[in-house]
Amino acid sequence: MASDSPTIAQVKKKIKSWQILLGIRDWNITVKWYPKDVGRTAHQDLGIIVMDSNTRTAEMMLVRPQDRHPSEEPVHHTIVHELVHILVHPLNPEASEVVEEPI
Repeated sequence: MASDSPTIAQVKKKIKSWQILLGIRDWNITVKWYPKDVGRTAHQDLGIIVMDSNTRTAEMMLVRPQDRHPSEEPVHHTIVHELVHILVHPLNPEASEVVEEPI
């Protein structure tokens, strides 16, 4: 996947590869670009995942490549970060909102 400006098709392919590696291939994950200045992404989120563990479906929303600052993590790092939420969600299923802080 080109790191500067991947297409949705390239992102979907990367998600499928990581689903296999992470053991979550039975999840149906859709993806779409999100302008950085809309909704939660205005608070510096580079990605958001909304999931339903009962149906094993999720929607991943990623800040558009053109809206990312060069110093921010590349899209493929955000993909992996958001997929990890699927793995850790069963540890605290009541948590509807996760507060993340940079380290």
